[in-house]
Amino acid sequence: VGKPEEIPSANQHYTIEGYVYSHPRNAMATILTQKHEPKEDSVSRFTMTEEIMKSFEVFKVAPGETLDDRVSLIIQDLVDNVTLVRERFEPHLATLMTYHSCLNYFFQGQLEKRGWMEVVFVGDSGQAKTQLVSNIMEFAGLGNLVSGEGSTRTGLIYRLEQLGERWFITWGKYPLSDRKLMAIDEYNEMPAEDFGKITEARTTGVLKVDRVVNTETNARVRLMLLTNPSHARTLSSFTHGVESLKPLFASPADIRRLDLAVFLQSGDVPKSVLNAEHVKPATQLITSEALRNSILWAWSRKPEHIEITDKAMRRILKKADELAEKYGYAQDIPLMEPADL
Repeated sequence: VGKPEEIPSANQHYTIEGYVYSHPRNAMATILTQKHEPKEDSVSRFTMTEEIMKSFEVFKVAPGETLDDRVSLIIQDLVDNVTLVRERFEPHLATLMTYHSCLNYFFQGQLEKRGWMEVVFVGDSGQAKTQLVSNIMEFAGLGNLVSGEGSTRTGLIYRLEQLGERWFITWGKYPLSDRKLMAIDEYNEMPAEDFGKITEARTTGVLKVDRVVNTETNARVRLMLLTNPSHARTLSSFTHGVESLKPLFASPADIRRLDLAVFLQSGDVPKSVLNAEHVKPATQLITSEALRNSILWAWSRKPEHIEITDKAMRRILKKADELAEKYGYAQDIPLMEPADL
């Protein structure tokens, strides 16, 4: 048994050196390892260079611009060259925010252990939810898109296997996406009770299993849920779009852990816009390498790399107070809980 920092993590890949022996009790092939080295992933390998830093100039606010101007310019560039989903500013912004969220950070002297974001897109059929997210995912080359229709507890979270007298655990796609981003398409087709099994992990970032095998692993996953309203309803059948969240989740606790909810209703975008001819711009502002590197830069940040100035802190607290005043204590659909704001 090695030191704690030397013990392999359950949801990482390693290069292992060792010997294969026949187990004296049951003659099963058993590997006795002498050396294990973690295989670096894209986050671990990321290193800032002068070239990458120069490519980030496209994200900076230019003279005479506001921050909103630059964000709008970036999103319009992605619309024209990547997603082709017009007049859907909020879903683009929510996707970029979720991609660029950090794992944790210090705020008012305390470590906020959950900085990674979760967002749900609820939309009628044909509103390009999947197209928008999958195109950005493919363009950046980061993230994992899975189908909720075929996702069960065994594939998404973990499954138990017995070999001889011993039980082993195989982690699913959710914990294997630790420190990265995962999107679940057709979330409404996924059993709500299966999704409920990761409720605690969505807060703590640690997935615990207490079955015939007792173990835990990190699961700090930036999560995007893409879904139609449940029971074949449309968004227009709800008085308010946010009411469509309640039948989608097994408990209010699952809603509370969401950071953003975006609603895409049929008819929001005029038919003249949907049927307009697409003319690809002569120039492209954001390259796939620039977007990928900006995401990897955000994913590789540690709390000591992130500074929230006193001025920013006071503005955050002021905005949190305004949101609490506007939305109150919505216990029925706790997307905005003042204690969390």
